[in-house]
Amino acid sequence: MFVKFYDISDSEPVYSVVCFECKQTMVFTSSKRKKREKNVVSATKARWVIKKQSAQISEEHNYANAGTCNATSSLSLNLPDLNNIVADEEVDDVNADTDDSDDCESKHSSMPWDSGRRVVELGVLANALASCKNCTNPLQLSHATSIRTYGLAAILKVPCSNTNCRFVNNVPTGKQHGKTHIWDVNTKLANGRETGSKDICVSVDAGWQKRGSGKAYDSMSGHATMIGTRTGKVVGYSVRTKSCRVCSHASKTGTNPQPHDCKQNWNGSAKAMEQDMVVEMVKEKKQAGIRTAAIVGDDDATTISKIHQTVDPNIKKRSDKNHLKKNLSNSLYVLKQTYPSLSVR
Repeated sequence: MFVKFYDISDSEPVYSVVCFECKQTMVFTSSKRKKREKNVVSATKARWVIKKQSAQISEEHNYANAGTCNATSSLSLNLPDLNNIVADEEVDDVNADTDDSDDCESKHSSMPWDSGRRVVELGVLANALASCKNCTNPLQLSHATSIRTYGLAAILKVPCSNTNCRFVNNVPTGKQHGKTHIWDVNTKLANGRETGSKDICVSVDAGWQKRGSGKAYDSMSGHATMIGTRTGKVVGYSVRTKSCRVCSHASKTGTNPQPHDCKQNWNGSAKAMEQDMVVEMVKEKKQAGIRTAAIVGDDDATTISKIHQTVDPNIKKRSDKNHLKKNLSNSLYVLKQTYPSLSVR
């Protein structure tokens, strides 16, 4: 017999042993290659197990993969359709004594009433089950025959247990509002109302009527804006003015100023305007029940220091990339003056 070596790219060496007597070829691999092949087989089996479990979860909980990016396309998700919420909510009055046909029932109910998950307001459900609208006999939820689903809410069809009545009652699972009987739970979902903490991250910056030279900051007015980093919308603004034309004219002429809407609200330096305006905007948000979690701005340490002293010491400071790039470039140019051998190219 003899041993022949095969060089296979991107893999471990494979050794082939050929026997001249029996004309059979036996292939031997290294331990490293065997370990890698074992890992590949184990990973493949694990993926099949996970896929099988995901399919089982999807059948019992059809909302399980709603927020994942790698959801399998073959798994059907019966999620509520809220694209045209107003049109979907134009239903009959819950309290109306109507006898729906089988066609209408089949259109709104494609599954048994006790399957699936819905948002239920217990007070509304208890009041509706308190008595039959025809004979005032108490209703039982277990007697429900069908359900009409509207987004996250629904209307249960519960017949009366009284054999002389057998009236089918419409039992809602939540409150409604508006002339078109729109469900509150669907409106809250569409509006994206949050019941948790209202923490926001904002970007702040100030500007002045007259540009500072680096040595003198003598602008007569300044303005600052606060913009949400997630939405890009303006959430606050503030203005500081050191002069008023009506007041200045009265001071020059030695007369009393006429009644007017005076805009003068600052007597300090122009450089101190920014920190005062930012503190004012953060306080306004705090009074409105909105906490500022982080502020994105320039590298001026006086602004965040005053915020920590007067508003909230837990507010974080983040550097704006434009200001950070500018400050880094200026530092490099200053470094070149100290070390002339450095080049700007």
